[in-house]
Amino acid sequence: MQNESKSFRLVPMREEHGRDICTWRYSPPYDLYNWDSWDQMVTLAEEFGDPKIREAQYRAVLDESGELCGFAQFFPMVGVTRLGLGLRPDLCGQGSGVSFVRAIVQEAERSVPGCEIDLEVLTWNKRAIRTYERAGFVITDTYERPTPEGSGEFHCMVWTGMISEEEKSMGNNERPKAALLAEFRGLLAFAEELRSVDTQIWDEPLAPGKWSLKEVTGHLLLWDQYFYESAIGKIAESKPLTLKQLDFNAFNARAAQYGREQSGGKLVEELVLWRSRLADTLEALPEAEFRRSFPDLDGKPFIIADYIPDFVWHDRHHIKQIREFLSRSS
Repeated sequence: MQNESKSFRLVPMREEHGRDICTWRYSPPYDLYNWDSWDQMVTLAEEFGDPKIREAQYRAVLDESGELCGFAQFFPMVGVTRLGLGLRPDLCGQGSGVSFVRAIVQEAERSVPGCEIDLEVLTWNKRAIRTYERAGFVITDTYERPTPEGSGEFHCMVWTGMISEEEKSMGNNERPKAALLAEFRGLLAFAEELRSVDTQIWDEPLAPGKWSLKEVTGHLLLWDQYFYESAIGKIAESKPLTLKQLDFNAFNARAAQYGREQSGGKLVEELVLWRSRLADTLEALPEAEFRRSFPDLDGKPFIIADYIPDFVWHDRHHIKQIREFLSRSS
């Protein structure tokens, strides 16, 4: 069931919220997220079992009816708000994750404006990683650190999406089609800027340890190609989607390799080709198709009006990287 239009609100976490959260039980392998019993949490003054920590850092997340759906933690660091969050087990995988995460991000922006927002996620938790990526986070670092179950490998993911005032007041699926497509075509204008980039800097990394301009451009265009061929083109032809959960690391590695093997000029041409093909096909779709839920190969819902903002945020992240690089190189 698609629940991305579900809305959430955050309130101070009360003791009864904490008691309920301690009864939630996740199935393996997610059972490591189970909390201790409430009595033990209180006895050990553990996390939200400690009234001071609960008041300072924790919020309960409620739905429209006031039902407890999850929790959020805002852990203060120097210049950064680190998020901790948990969705009620029976709601996991039901399509409400992106709305849930975005509601928490908005509260973090409101509470501590100007701070970077990030979170940690175990690298094997692909379901959570995909949700965070759709919500506007990107992986910026990977490292190991101790956990109660032993050493674990984590991604650090940083919030890069920009939520407009309009998006804060209405779901993406309710935003006008023309407004969404105008933002989606924004990458085409930026591609024109890339035509004048000196050929000598296309192979340089955007920053130490980062991809080159060629690799980033290859990454952008191959994702466009994949979504056209597996989803948007299929919808236009009234065929079943072939879209499915991918190994993102493997796909991105192939895209980067493809970028390294091409000239900058060829990459720009292909980027314009695939984004134009996507945008033109989307423009021609009826409004009903634009907002309809289509099942992908994994049986999960795919809605075009939700897909576009995800890619716009992704575009903006890389555009910002590239512009900063070009500014330093000039």
